[in-house]
Amino acid sequence: MKAKLIREETALSISGMAVMAFGLWTIIRVVMEILINMSPAIEASKGSDEFIVYIILCVIMIFASLIALGFRAYIGLSARSFGRGKDKGILFIIVTGIVIVIDTAALVYSFFQSLDLAISDIAAIFVDLTSLFALVRVMVAAISVRAYRAAK
Repeated sequence: MKAKLIREETALSISGMAVMAFGLWTIIRVVMEILINMSPAIEASKGSDEFIVYIILCVIMIFASLIALGFRAYIGLSARSFGRGKDKGILFIIVTGIVIVIDTAALVYSFFQSLDLAISDIAAIFVDLTSLFALVRVMVAAISVRAYRAAK
């Protein structure tokens, strides 16, 4: 029982770090997509209000990505702390569940959005799947650690 608890605490800490790393990847991916699409958008919208709308959408995308990073940082830091023996409430497990649902919906949407996926889209889907796996692992390990600690 003690060995299983230690194994799940270690998995929780490692998965928490993975969730934070994938949160950073989300920011990097959004900024890269904006930079790649900026030049064609500037060319297509010279002298029109479409460029202003594009800039506003870029700001909204970055802001939403920062909010997602905040949630992932909260989940990751809470998981690491809980894995190291500090008692955390159930809130981070609930937030993890909500983020899993949102990520799953976004992944399904992005998969079915385009039938002719490019290699970069397929790679992004695999990264998103790995991120989703890390979130699920945090959820499973956190519930297991709570159960093992309660059984003591």
